[in-house]
Amino acid sequence: MTDTREMRGMSSGLLIVMFLFGGALGYIVRDLRADAEVKQLAASARRDVEQAAVTAVERAQQVGSALGHGVTATAESTKAALTESTHPRDSATQAKKAPAVAKGR
Repeated sequence: MTDTREMRGMSSGLLIVMFLFGGALGYIVRDLRADAEVKQLAASARRDVEQAAVTAVERAQQVGSALGHGVTATAESTKAALTESTHPRDSATQAKKAPAVAKGR
């Protein structure tokens, strides 16, 4: 009888060890899958951030270019206005600017 009890005890012990081993293996596999998913999400987020940065730089360049063109146009317009006001082009402009002369007094 002791042999039967010993066999049952060993079988129970072996079943417990197998159960614990299976559980540990299951947790390891689950953790590896979770790690792979986290790495995939991190890589995806990194790509998204890089794309957003590239888009922001492109937009900043476009704004800078437009601003440069606007400043150039403003400077040319101001220069033309100043040149025109200091050097009248025709006599009509000069007549408008000449002071009125009082008659008969």
